[in-house]
Amino acid sequence: ISGNTSEAIKYLQLESKNSEYAPLYLESVAHIYEKIGELHKAKDTLEQALEKFPKDENLMFSLGALQQKYGNDQESLHIMQEILNLNPDNAQALNFVGYILAEQGERLDEAEKLVQKALLLKPRDSYIIDSLGWVYFKQGNYHKALAHLHKAAEQSPEEAVIWEHLGDVYQKISDKEKAREMYHRALQFTSNQSTIKILKQKINSTSLNMN
Repeated sequence: ISGNTSEAIKYLQLESKNSEYAPLYLESVAHIYEKIGELHKAKDTLEQALEKFPKDENLMFSLGALQQKYGNDQESLHIMQEILNLNPDNAQALNFVGYILAEQGERLDEAEKLVQKALLLKPRDSYIIDSLGWVYFKQGNYHKALAHLHKAAEQSPEEAVIWEHLGDVYQKISDKEKAREMYHRALQFTSNQSTIKILKQKINSTSLNMN
């Protein structure tokens, strides 16, 4: 950990001890750990915070999202369902569950309803619009998928995952030139090495000359 990062963590931990904003400070500590790749410390921080604040929806959501990054989709979905039991109108949790179900290709009708409800609660949220486009893609409704994904891309033009989703739809409908264009756009907005590797593989799969 760099000196500045270490100092930031110490400051937030100290502030959390005597503040009404303790959950927010502890969530910030976890996010710092996650950003520097220390996922186990992020997880420990969130779990310890939830022992003190067991019904804090933001802490719960951060832990659920982190579990998904660990590859624990079922545990992640369980936590998100706990959030929805506390607050059925938590748009983040609704969107998250709908997106994961779509990723798994399971219960797609339910996924669509969850994401549509999230979108009613946050109609301008590009991530939710992207999720609904992805649900439509998984359902085989490519026209609706493209409409929603292009709208999401207009609102958040620097989100690599949205461009990648668009590329996947164009690839599916055999528009290889357009798919390649979308994947190249996605490459512009990510520094994640595993994502870059996947995108380059997808570009190659279009069977077009890369030069």
